[in-house]
Amino acid sequence: MNTVKAYLPAEKFYQRKDNTIRRIVLHWNGAERRGDDLARRMQTHKAFYDYIIDRSGVVYQLNPDYTKLAAKHVRSNNLWTVGICLISPGFPPKKPKYPWSHIEETVHGRLAVHTLFTPEQVDACWELCQYICTDLSLEMDVAIEPRKLSADVLDEYTITGHFQHQLNRRDPGLNLLQELDQRAQKHYAEKHLESAAAQNVAGATLLPPKPAAPLGLAVPVITKRVPWYIKLLRAAIDWLLKLHLKAVK
Repeated sequence: MNTVKAYLPAEKFYQRKDNTIRRIVLHWNGAERRGDDLARRMQTHKAFYDYIIDRSGVVYQLNPDYTKLAAKHVRSNNLWTVGICLISPGFPPKKPKYPWSHIEETVHGRLAVHTLFTPEQVDACWELCQYICTDLSLEMDVAIEPRKLSADVLDEYTITGHFQHQLNRRDPGLNLLQELDQRAQKHYAEKHLESAAAQNVAGATLLPPKPAAPLGLAVPVITKRVPWYIKLLRAAIDWLLKLHLKAVK
């Protein structure tokens, strides 16, 4: 991960005080501006984000200590979240030869077109989320619901989008969250398989997935699906146990 330290003065941020960081909130900036330009702009404003990810995948770290200082990036949730902004105009302008790829998605029940992030941005975002979650001892649990979530449901996740906090927002789109969710599932599947193999399967146990909280807006209560990586892990353990029993005989 290519990181540039573009620290803003501490007075541009809020003091977290005793608030524990619960989650990451992802954004787009809504303009065709470079990461370094946006970082310079915030020298004369309140800090909007803790990190900026340029179209090239370069990460600009604006917050000199995100564990103690908080940026102003999401309504009523600044003190216990970390804000990451990916450079993108969001909704593409009406130009006949628009240079960036875009995608149609339904968020808040409305169809919208928005610009896709570059592969370099997605990779950098994944690595940065991994770093922050590891640093804070948080599981990488990505919210992929295409709607605003209640406070109770938000607390079930550690990586969320701005639109899941506010009805008047659609950033960073659903596609990015889905990509991060797939990578997180693959990451934990590989991690569990490595752990089971290291223990030679003996005594390997699985924790059941925690039930989802009620969504409230769409349906009263939902039951969280069994992730595919749990099914894969169970099948792998059954197979390894059979091999082990054959070897013992």
